[in-house]
Amino acid sequence: MNNKKDRSMKNKYYISELVVIICMCALVACTPMDHYYSQFIPEADIIYPGKVDSVQVLPGYKRAIIDCQLSSDPKVVKLKVYWQNRQDSIERAITHSEVGKRIKIPINPMAEGSYNFEVITFDAQNNSSVRSEAFGKIYGDTYRGNLNNRIISSTGFGDDGNAFIDWIPEISTDIIGTEVQYIGEDNKLMTIDVPRDEEKTVLSGYKIGTKVRYRAIYLPVSAAIDTLYTDFSETSLNIAFKKSVTASDVLTPGSAAQMPKNAVDGKRDISDPRWVSTGSGEHWLEIDLEAEHFVHGFKTWNGAGGYNNPISDLKLQAWVEGEWMDIISVTGNIDPLYGADFTPVITSKIRFYAYNQVRLYEIEVYGFIQ
Repeated sequence: MNNKKDRSMKNKYYISELVVIICMCALVACTPMDHYYSQFIPEADIIYPGKVDSVQVLPGYKRAIIDCQLSSDPKVVKLKVYWQNRQDSIERAITHSEVGKRIKIPINPMAEGSYNFEVITFDAQNNSSVRSEAFGKIYGDTYRGNLNNRIISSTGFGDDGNAFIDWIPEISTDIIGTEVQYIGEDNKLMTIDVPRDEEKTVLSGYKIGTKVRYRAIYLPVSAAIDTLYTDFSETSLNIAFKKSVTASDVLTPGSAAQMPKNAVDGKRDISDPRWVSTGSGEHWLEIDLEAEHFVHGFKTWNGAGGYNNPISDLKLQAWVEGEWMDIISVTGNIDPLYGADFTPVITSKIRFYAYNQVRLYEIEVYGFIQ
C-alpha cells in the first residue's frame, strides 16, 4: 500500500517537472531575439547612407583629385575624404542633381608622398556610410629633382640647310615628349613638341649662332593630372656651317671633291666630299664666322673612305684683339673624330692647324652670337 502511494507521489513530481520545463521552453520561444542585446543598441534601427563606389586617386604635382561614383541614395547630402590616418580631411556638399553620378573632389595643396584615402558619405542626420578606400601617390620636388633630360647624340645641318638634333633613343617609360625652343630667322621664339620616340628633330628656320633649349616632359602614371618638366638644358649648334673659308693648300687644286669649303658644308658621311691637303708640312683652314661669337668647342671628322686617319698633331686658334691666340694644342692624337670643349672666347674667326695630311670631312665650331 505504501509502495503504491510512493510511486504515485513520484509520478506527480515528474509530471510537475515536465510541465515546468515545457512552460520555460514556450516562454523562450516567444521572446524576441533582440531582447538579449537590445540594451546595447539605440532604440532606432542603424541607418547607413549609400557609400561611394569605384574610388580612384588621380595624382598630380603637390595635389590630387578623388574621382568616385555616388550611390543613388537620395538621402546623401555630403561626403568627407580622409587621409593621414584621418588627421586631414576635406568635406564636400552633395546636391540632389549629383546623386548617382561620378564626381571629382580636388585636394590642393598636398605634400609629396603616398596616401590611403577614405571616402565616407553622410545624410542630413549625420549618419555615416561604410567607408570606401583608395591608395595614391602625390608627386613633388623630390620626384621632379630626379628626372633626367633627354640626351642629344649629335647636331648638324641637312641638305636643305635646316638644323637638326639627333637624340639617343629614350628608354624611360615616364617620358612622353620633349619641348624644344629656338630662335627662328625672323628672331621669333619657336617652340616645338617632340614625340617620345622621335630620334631626329628638324629645327626649321633656325637662326645660326643662337642657342637651343630643351626639356623632357614626364607623365608619372597614365592617370596623372599634371605633366612634369625637367629644367631646361642648352646646346649650341655648329656656327661654322657654310661660312667662308680659306686654306693653306689643296692636294688637287680645282678638284671639287677636295675643296676647303667641303669641310663646312654640313656633310660628314664617309661618302661626302672633303678638304684634302697636300701630303706634308703645315696645313691650316680659316673660318670667317662673320660676327663675334662666344665660341666654346669644336669637333672634327677626318679620314679616307671612313673615319680612320687621325690628325696626330693639331691646334685651334681664335682671332682675339687683332691677333691669333692658341686655344687648343694637341700632340699624339689617335682619334679621327677629335673634338674638345674649352673656356668660351669671343671671336669672329677660327683657324684650324694640322701637322700631317688632312682629309677633313667636316669641322664644326660650337658657340653663339655675342
